[in-house]
Amino acid sequence: MDRPIRTAFILALPIEVVNYFLLGIPLTEGFPTGVNGIQGFLNMQWAVLHLVGIRLVGWLDPYDAVHIGRAIVFVAGYLNTTLLLIMLFFLFSWIGGLLFRK
Repeated sequence: MDRPIRTAFILALPIEVVNYFLLGIPLTEGFPTGVNGIQGFLNMQWAVLHLVGIRLVGWLDPYDAVHIGRAIVFVAGYLNTTLLLIMLFFLFSWIGGLLFRK
């Protein structure tokens, strides 16, 4: 049980770095118009994975703490990516147990 969780934490970091810095959308500009299907899908998955961080930044706005907003969004996306990987590992393990049961 400990091994898939540790693996998920390790694998989520490079995935989140690529997801945040290469595929991410600017928080102030929103979604661009006239994008193709793949780019639209990537924008939506970025927004869903970072939604907790985006909401936290919006909540911190009246307190003038937005200067740490990028870090909050990155950490929230990292934790969501880790949880998604953990769920996938356990789902594949469960499906494998069902398929190869003797």
